[in-house]
Amino acid sequence: MPDGMIKILPPFVAERIAAGEVVERPASVVKELIENSLDARAGRIEVELEAGGKSLVRVTDDGIGMTPEDAVACFKRHATSKIDRFEDLELIRTYGFRGEALPSIGAVSRVRLLTRFRDRDRGTEVVYEGGRLLRQGEAGAPVGTDVVVRDLFYNVPARRKFLKTDTGERAACVDIVARMALARPETAFHLLADGKTVLALPPADGHRRVLDYFGKSSRGGERIEYESPGVGAVRGVIWHPNVLHRPNRRGILVYVNGRPVDDRLVVDSVTGACRGITPIQRFPQAVIFLDLPGPRVDVNVHPAKFLVKYADEGAVRRLVKAGVARALSEAGVDLTAAMPLATGEPGRPLDRRPYPSSGRREAYEPDDVPFGEGPGASDREPMGPLPRSPLPEGQMSFSTEAALPLYEDAPWEVRGQFAETFVLVEYADRLLVIDQHAAHERVIYEELARYDESGFVPSQELLLPPRVELSAAEAGRVSEHLELLVKYGFRVETAGASAFRIMAVPEFVEAGEEERIAVEVMSELARIGDDAPLAQRRHLTRSAIACKAAVKAGERLTREDMLSLVRRLLASPNKSTCPHGRPTTAELSESQVRRWFRRS
Repeated sequence: MPDGMIKILPPFVAERIAAGEVVERPASVVKELIENSLDARAGRIEVELEAGGKSLVRVTDDGIGMTPEDAVACFKRHATSKIDRFEDLELIRTYGFRGEALPSIGAVSRVRLLTRFRDRDRGTEVVYEGGRLLRQGEAGAPVGTDVVVRDLFYNVPARRKFLKTDTGERAACVDIVARMALARPETAFHLLADGKTVLALPPADGHRRVLDYFGKSSRGGERIEYESPGVGAVRGVIWHPNVLHRPNRRGILVYVNGRPVDDRLVVDSVTGACRGITPIQRFPQAVIFLDLPGPRVDVNVHPAKFLVKYADEGAVRRLVKAGVARALSEAGVDLTAAMPLATGEPGRPLDRRPYPSSGRREAYEPDDVPFGEGPGASDREPMGPLPRSPLPEGQMSFSTEAALPLYEDAPWEVRGQFAETFVLVEYADRLLVIDQHAAHERVIYEELARYDESGFVPSQELLLPPRVELSAAEAGRVSEHLELLVKYGFRVETAGASAFRIMAVPEFVEAGEEERIAVEVMSELARIGDDAPLAQRRHLTRSAIACKAAVKAGERLTREDMLSLVRRLLASPNKSTCPHGRPTTAELSESQVRRWFRRS
């Protein structure tokens, strides 16, 4: 290697690079500053955002504050009041201990810190910009700390251009505030975004705070309280897995020693404890708090402290499963078919059905399955009403288009329904098996696509608009996609920080199903990235509506229903798969059947 190839970076360059390990986006700033406030024993924390935090993040607390010396020292690298020796890391129970948050934030933004220690008459103001101290001095201030962060990444344009839209960044900030509020229910949180209150959480007990996070539509939940000597304790809330469940794992929140973490081991332990009870391809909803002795968990494995490492993963897995099992067993859920009770206590009998109490089986809804781009508008007539009902009386009536033969000269005939899930069609020398849910998904998807370039899906106004509450994080993400809901027949108005009023739904939504379908569609929309291209967002929105509004496996169809479904499927482009990519049909030839019985 030639001489002089390796260079020592200038301090200002190294600082900006290091800052990226801790400060990835506005939500990172919010998290670090809230953790500092909590460590300062704040009883109330106020967060203010502008432009999703890109223009302004302000965190104000009523904690103990800082002395003038500490106010300056906190902007220096590796400055911390939490540890003195490496061995102290095993005993750390506070949030912030790295001494990297404020230096990192100050390196890539304009920061003003105003603080007053509780034993002082005057406060201190410190102003940093791009890693440089501009001024410091006395100032009037209440007890506590106020940190104002402006123009994040103003001096790192390459990083700034990768930030999401204002709405997307705001949603991430709301999610962080809400998750931190879950960990500290005794602390009041108030979040203001662009002048509007998004969260207003007074001090509460842990159970009440959990309900506030998930929304009042998620009432109930069983308390988890379980301890294993020498391992640790688990507490939290778990909802009945066969009553309240989600299409993905985002409904399982994990905290380790008070820290919100992304921990697949704990999530898998919760889903494993509920296996056999939760419907297929669905996931339980729970909040899990793990309290572990310091030597049994390493919280210093990730710059932003979102990941942890356990000394004994098997012990943690058994602890979580046992806690969840005991909570559900004491609530009367029969776990004998799912797993042996680790608590050693038998559960009380329960009429446990493998599917929701409505009697319908859940549709298969893949978790995080990549979608292929859907086809464009077809040349069919605009969509007509698609009323759906659970039947069995058979009141559902699909629109009636002219039948299209599978092959040009091959007539077909519906022979019936198998397992209340598949429609059997005979044509020529073949038997066609149609998945009724996948087929109806495709039909609705295509009919929604008709309106992408030609107006809006017809909708029906609701006389008594239902009020829907989502989690704070979900509400923030759904707000980004309201215009798409309007495009496809839903008219939704905000009705609070994380609540919406459903004013209208598409014409094909059956009476009585409006709120259920709206809630499920909105929950699906919360998964769509706000920075996704418009074509992809349209596709994912159509897919979500089609999936939730389509007939489900387990619904009995009349002959007329089946005939109409087959006709409409045959008239659809890309009829071979549903929007998720699952097959809608399978064929069986007469020769295959004859070979079974040795007739060929």
